[in-house]
This record gives sequence, structure tokens and C-alpha cells, in this order.
Amino acid sequence: MPVVLPAHYRFAHAYAIFLHDLIVGQLRSGIEARVFNTSIPLSEQEAKSFTGLQGEELYRWLEENVPPEVLVETDYKMLVQALIADFCHYVLEALNASRKGKLTVAFTLLRKPFQDSLFYLEWILADLPDFLDRFRNRGAKEVEVKGLPVERRKEIIREAVTALTESHTIDPGFIYDVRYNRAEHYSLAGLSDKAVHLVTTNAHLLTAPQNFNFIFSSPDEFESQWHHLYLVVPQLLFHAERVVSQIMSRVAKWDSGWDIWMEVRREIGLLLYMDSVIGSDRERVDAAREALRRMVAALAPGCPQCGKEFQFHLRNMRQLCVRGALHCPRCRDTVVFEVGPD
Repeated sequence: MPVVLPAHYRFAHAYAIFLHDLIVGQLRSGIEARVFNTSIPLSEQEAKSFTGLQGEELYRWLEENVPPEVLVETDYKMLVQALIADFCHYVLEALNASRKGKLTVAFTLLRKPFQDSLFYLEWILADLPDFLDRFRNRGAKEVEVKGLPVERRKEIIREAVTALTESHTIDPGFIYDVRYNRAEHYSLAGLSDKAVHLVTTNAHLLTAPQNFNFIFSSPDEFESQWHHLYLVVPQLLFHAERVVSQIMSRVAKWDSGWDIWMEVRREIGLLLYMDSVIGSDRERVDAAREALRRMVAALAPGCPQCGKEFQFHLRNMRQLCVRGALHCPRCRDTVVFEVGPD
């Protein structure tokens, strides 16, 4: 199916894909490095008892026979790996649907990863003992997101943001409202509800008379839906990537050079993305240009093919952030800067 995404949202889309790929890259590297595995020393007799157990029987045996801290580590790694993978599957399909103009599908798919999967990752980051106690011992009603009081949900998000070690954060109030507060005009929850249901009766989401949600959208309404999606989804992915990075830092360590390279691309990409959607201060864009120039100069003083100094116009800056590549104005070669997790 051809791409129908308007040109003025292409960079916002590319930046969202870049953030998704950062999360996938950490997950994939962790799996390859076997950081989600847990070693449990067993005696010969214990090994015989352990062999052949699965499901609830296996978990009960582990509770009775391994130290509590080992079981916490096992649960932590199992939950983190599964939740990150689930989050990424939904986000990627939603973004692909948006690129093809399937906005009802896109908003439907965005509901689960941001309202559920990301929240559980935030909860694990913010208060692992509370989450594990509810997950293990109290049943589904004590773990369900919608079953938690609003103030507890807000508290978990605030604590997750506080746990992030890097300086740039997105306001936790915005992070909550855009995912759950249907009264806010910028809320993703409202459009997700409309995408799921042909008729909505919530006072903030009331379906117009003689209408069904989404299926009779005009070109202006499509534009409004795209604008809404790309105004909030990359910001939520920026937050999600940082939550995942913080969680992963407890089980894996990446090369510091890779960390810095990705941080620069992520942070400056956020500024360029906001500039592409709502406009921003030109001085900040110029400061971003200088930061990228210094970073690239440390990697390569010029094009490795012809030696020409790279130009940091807006198109090159965007390409460097989302693809890690620059275009040479002389030989027209595209230079990719390969810096990967170690």
C-alpha cells in the first residue's frame, strides 16, 4: 500500500521510528548477550526435582527452593523482556498504519502499549516491590491499570520520571493526561476510544448526530488526526525509551561512547521534531547544529571519500539524528556513522 503520510509529518514519523528502534536495539542486544538469563545453582537432587516442571508447578518450586533475591531477579528479567517486546510490536504496527493512512487502526493499536505496557514498565521502575507483590500474590484486580486509583497512577508515573538519571524529562502530568485524561484536548485516550468504538457517549467524546466515529472522516479531519498523533506519540516514545534505558541499565551496561552518541541524537532529534510540528526558537536549532558539528568532528573531520567538510543544514541534521548518516555535498555520498552497543 502506498505511503500517504503528508510530507510535513515525515520527520516526526521518522523520529518516532528511530525511538522505537532504539528500544528494540537495547532489547535485541540484551537477548544476544543473555542478560535476561538467570543462573540458579542446584544440587544434584534439586536438579532432578527441577527437571520436567513447568508453569505454576515450576514457579512454586522456585519459590520454595531458591533465595528470594534470585526469584526477584528472575521475575524482573522475565517481565521486562516480555513487556518491552509487546510494547514495540504494537507501536511499530501503529506507526506503519499511520504511514499508510489507516488512522483508525493506528489509534486502536496505540491504546495498549501506552496505557498498559508502558505503565507496567514505569511501575517496575518506580516501585518494583509493590508491583511484584500485587503481580504474585493479589490477583488480576490488584494489577489492572484501570483498577488503580488515579492518584496512585499519577504517583507511579512521577516516581518513574524521578528515577530517570538524565536531565531532560517530560512533565509527568502531561505524560499522565495524554494517556488517560479524556477531558484534555490533546489526550490520546479520547481518539483511541473513538477508534475502538463507532459510537462514544462520554461527554468529552460524544459522537455527532447521524455519524459514526472516524469512518466518515473528511480530509481536514484526517489532517487533524495526523497532527494529534505526531504531536504526542514521539514525546511518549521519548519518555518510553528513557524508561526502558533506565530499566535495562539494571541488567546490562552499554559502551559509554554508544550511550553518548544515542543521547545526542535522541535529544537533538526531539528539538528538531518539535520544530517540525509546532516550530521552536531558532537559537535552539542553531545551538543543536553546533552540538552536532562538534560531535561529528570527533568522529570524522570530513567526508571519508573526498574530504569535504559536512554541511549541517536542517535536512542533514534530521538525517543524522534518525539515521546516523550525513550527505556529502561534493561527492554526494551518504556517510553512515557506525557506533553500536558493546
